[in-house]
Amino acid sequence: PFDRAGTGKARNSSPNMALYWSFLLPSFVCLAFICFNQCFLNDLGDQMKAAERRMKDISELQRQIGTYGKTQAIYEQYRKLTGRKKEKFYEQHSSEITACQAAKRYFNSLGLKKLPSMQSLKQEYAVLQAEKKKRYPEYRQAKEKMIELLTAKNNVERILGATEKEKNRDRQQGSR
Repeated sequence: PFDRAGTGKARNSSPNMALYWSFLLPSFVCLAFICFNQCFLNDLGDQMKAAERRMKDISELQRQIGTYGKTQAIYEQYRKLTGRKKEKFYEQHSSEITACQAAKRYFNSLGLKKLPSMQSLKQEYAVLQAEKKKRYPEYRQAKEKMIELLTAKNNVERILGATEKEKNRDRQQGSR
């Protein structure tokens, strides 16, 4: 944009060019902030989603432990029986036996040899819930800032796009 003679004067110092450069720099700064904010927002979102997944897993584990605790005695009685008594017992308690077997399959799928205590699961759930509650205002604020930055970027692009259209129109009219 400067002359080749090295005088430091701008070659094209039209008002449109000044307007172009006055919006271009804020646009680059805005893009940098958008990239940074997007990374921060994604990181917070990933952390919150991971906490939510773990909370869901803990809830399911608690439910399965409760089911297993309620049905374990009936399942043990069923396993000790043989023959006709076993069949009759199964008919009477099929839902409890099936629930206990399903809980055992769930524990095996997780690779659990020893079940965690309900108290430790409740504590972990409470910690995750507190972290999520603490991060949410930060996430909401980052999301609002992202929307604000994207709006500013779109406004700058719209203004710059309008000046580009004006330049193209001026060039076309000048060549006629």
